[in-house]
Amino acid sequence: MTLHIGRDFKLNRLGLRLSIAVACLAWLFTAGAAHAQSDRVTARVVANELRDLNLKPDVEPSEDGDPQIRVRVDNFLWVIFFFNCDKSGELERRGCRSLQFYTSYIMDNAIPLATINSWNTDQRYARAYYRKQNDGKHSARIEVDALFEDTGSKPAEAFRAYFSIMKRQAASFRKHIGF
Repeated sequence: MTLHIGRDFKLNRLGLRLSIAVACLAWLFTAGAAHAQSDRVTARVVANELRDLNLKPDVEPSEDGDPQIRVRVDNFLWVIFFFNCDKSGELERRGCRSLQFYTSYIMDNAIPLATINSWNTDQRYARAYYRKQNDGKHSARIEVDALFEDTGSKPAEAFRAYFSIMKRQAASFRKHIGF
């Protein structure tokens, strides 16, 4: 079978199949690239979500040039670090693969490692760490990592879910260490 398209263009059955296959593959690669870009998180999306929660985010570059956000949540300083970001363009609009919530509590007395370990054993999404600082004070911190790229999620909705997890975990951790 030969398909006649216009005056001088003919496609046989094999040619038609190949053309359709190439068109489908091109569509899949284009859709995949657009999808991967659309589920990357930006500091702008995060800052807007934080503002919607009546918080006051401060977006700034980190030491490596990726965005970071400082924000007070429940009167405690949090830092949101962004990772694997585009290296060009406006800082707030750079697409990033992931982010990390971080908060630290400074204490005068040491926290037994068994306390940190027991909390880590019972928690799924957050991890706690202890460090004695150069000034002799003690730092207990927690972190929650959040992957966005290639998840198919909507960044704003996924951020809200991770934010809720971090907020609950931070309160639980403070209680656990007696802060």
